[in-house]
Amino acid sequence: MNQRQKVTALVLSGILSVSSSVTLIKTATAAPINSASNVTKEAIKVSATRNLPRSVRNAVIRDLSRRQGILPANISIVESTERTWRNGCLEIAGPGELCTQALVPGWQVLASDGRNNFVYHTNNNGRVLRVTNRNIADNRNNTRLPNRVRDAVIRDASSRLRVLPRQLNITQAQSRDWRDGCLELAEPNRACSQVIVSGWRVVVGIKNVSLVYHTNESGSTVRLNRTESDVNNKGLSDKAERAVLRAAVSNTGLPVSQLEIASVQQITVDGCLGLARPNEACTKIAQPAFRVTVEAGQRRLVYHVLPDGSQVRLNLAASNIKLPQVASDRILRRVSEGTGIPVAALSVVNIESGKWEQGRNSSYIWKVTVGNEQDRWVYLSNENGESLQLLAEGLPKAARNAVLSKAAQTAELPQKDFELVSYKRKQWFFGCEDPGTLPACTPIPVSGWEVSVKPNNVRDAWVYLVSDNGSQLKLVQGGRQDQVGSNVNIPINIADAVLRDASKWSGRSEDTFRITSSQKVTFPNPCNLTFNPICDRSYRPTPGWNVTVDSGLGAWTYLVSADAKIVNQDQTPALAPRLAEVIKRDALRRSSGNELADLRVTNIKLGNSERFDAEVTVSDGMQNWVYAVDKESTRFEYLPVASIPRAIVNSVLADAQKRAVAKVNVSTKNITGAEQVTWKNGNLGLNGSSTTSSSVKGWRITVAVGRERFVYHTNNFVGSANNKIAFQLNEDASRIADGVANGGVPIPTRELPPALTNGVIFRYATTGGIVGRTYETVLLEDGRLIQTRLDDTNDSERRVFRLSIEETKRFEQLLKRQAELFQNVTYPAPSGAADYITYTLTSEDGTVQYNDTSSQKVPDNLKVVLKAWNDLTATTLSNR
Repeated sequence: MNQRQKVTALVLSGILSVSSSVTLIKTATAAPINSASNVTKEAIKVSATRNLPRSVRNAVIRDLSRRQGILPANISIVESTERTWRNGCLEIAGPGELCTQALVPGWQVLASDGRNNFVYHTNNNGRVLRVTNRNIADNRNNTRLPNRVRDAVIRDASSRLRVLPRQLNITQAQSRDWRDGCLELAEPNRACSQVIVSGWRVVVGIKNVSLVYHTNESGSTVRLNRTESDVNNKGLSDKAERAVLRAAVSNTGLPVSQLEIASVQQITVDGCLGLARPNEACTKIAQPAFRVTVEAGQRRLVYHVLPDGSQVRLNLAASNIKLPQVASDRILRRVSEGTGIPVAALSVVNIESGKWEQGRNSSYIWKVTVGNEQDRWVYLSNENGESLQLLAEGLPKAARNAVLSKAAQTAELPQKDFELVSYKRKQWFFGCEDPGTLPACTPIPVSGWEVSVKPNNVRDAWVYLVSDNGSQLKLVQGGRQDQVGSNVNIPINIADAVLRDASKWSGRSEDTFRITSSQKVTFPNPCNLTFNPICDRSYRPTPGWNVTVDSGLGAWTYLVSADAKIVNQDQTPALAPRLAEVIKRDALRRSSGNELADLRVTNIKLGNSERFDAEVTVSDGMQNWVYAVDKESTRFEYLPVASIPRAIVNSVLADAQKRAVAKVNVSTKNITGAEQVTWKNGNLGLNGSSTTSSSVKGWRITVAVGRERFVYHTNNFVGSANNKIAFQLNEDASRIADGVANGGVPIPTRELPPALTNGVIFRYATTGGIVGRTYETVLLEDGRLIQTRLDDTNDSERRVFRLSIEETKRFEQLLKRQAELFQNVTYPAPSGAADYITYTLTSEDGTVQYNDTSSQKVPDNLKVVLKAWNDLTATTLSNR
């Protein structure tokens, strides 16, 4: 095109713009409206744009010409309306765009190229303008759209809009690479393959309706983008439409892409949407609503929905969902059998079809609500009603929760492992369960329910009586009651004697114990009740019981006489006296606040270890100390990992499993360190706020997974309802992931020194040399510095000094900054070295060890601690 032609085109454009007319064309979409019959030259002749500023008109024509590649002479202004926009984005904000909240005077302009219409928002001089569709495509791209894709889109749109295919126009076609197999239109609970799919984004329109489609390259997959499409549903809001489609997905089990809103009708309803359920009170206030018909293949579903989508109900009578008669009959009979209500008094009041998975092997396609004048029961059913599962939707939530919570608690199973068998209304009486209190006691009448539940691994149901609000609950059949397992047959006096002894000795509440098994036995002699293998050989048969109690620390075995006068749990007599004393004294040293008489041997397990022949558990009822022992001598080895309560082990290993980079099975073999510790407060020795200022007994546990190391601080959970598992990761001590620096190696757990006792900040021990003596210096919180020789029976070399509180605090802060140093490692002497002195440093975080010959190889941060310690103690210990 030469220069003269361009000038002529611009002049003609101006003439046409001035003489253009207004024909009111409604548009609610960002897409151009591709209908040549809507915008004709005759319609443009009547001028109604003479008030539109020339600068605005020219700006719109220039922008549309640039976007579409259309000559300005071929663009006309069809309509212009003076507007005041509510924000600086002219009410057309892009995704994530922030708009100034100020009124902007301007114009809404409808432009046309003779085939398509385009709506612009501008300011009052045209310097700022926006087109309602930011993705206007070059119409020449439409010619590249494959016919098979075009035909597939037109077919679907024709079906949805109920118009002839020739009435529809493709207004946009853009080739796209979709990011997933759902063409970027994922639906709830539907997985999408993560592959790139080449295809098309196609806009098809008619009058004031435009549909946006995503397709694959061949047109075999065509999906409607409901968010970008604009369908006139007679005032049905997006929220109401989404609520209806969600309900239809639930009712049919079909994805949204296979559902179609066929019709929308405005109606007036009451508070129940005109679809009252049995015994449901409905407000008498007339409120506007919609009756929406959804087509799902051969099924038609009719819904009533409020304009804001907050309430939607299926009109079962108007829908064509049909439950097989055999399934209906079986469900009605099941309800009748569980409640005693005649089948004739029951009816099916709601049906939903779909797919529900319950457990591993149960799949249902019907959700059926049965009701009478007062109540309702909801069942999941397979096709013919042979497999049924009762849901708790008709049972008051408080009553349901009370029953399941109590059943789960007593059975030690999660609530999901219980099946609801039946429920029915029942008037029952609370209190006066002991017949001896009657008639002086007056039972309290309770309006409530009889509820039957059944654990997955139990044959018979447990029957509870519960009030409507769940505040009163009584087990009347089956189940575990209190601390006795449901399969345990034991006289009440024996159970009471066992639980009383366990509680009195341990200082724990009886509800922290559970009797898991019992066996009636006849002991040859009363002394057999003492666990003593050396017993009177005379035969004096003594009836009694062998009872096993789950203590939270392990299984405790009780031997009890039939009259409950002899109750023994301590297996100490089964060990050689000297061996029992030695290991108990070691346990006493590791504990705090106990006396030798407080300790019992709660378990003896024979083993086949090469070094030891038994594993013995010593306990004070709150914590265990487990030892490998030689029963024929006093030789023993403390087993810290075996001493940790099982619940803590499971929790720590599960956490380490989640944190570890290496995806391997984490077991007790990964526990490389375990120390019993008394933490200063409820924060378990770590920084942060604490829920309690009192000391907490617990554990410092190290878990190694590959090159990663996790150090946990825990409490000492023993199964008490008031003592929840508490553990925290010590991140500072867990940072080393590439092995120990400078050639350090882990100290075997059995060789670790005892953990610091309460009030001790630091311990420094030296041992070996030519003399071979061991000296130990400890620093206490109050600044006392105590030096002793461990083998000094008369304690003649004990020396006590005092540092200032400021010095003590500074050193304690240094230890906290160097927490990662104390990771239970040693820097060993080279092979062949002899007569060297070993130095062992212990903080609340762990232990580090070195010797004369390895002192030059230790890490720099250890040298910092050593220098600070020497500066702190050198003058004090040498001058006093």
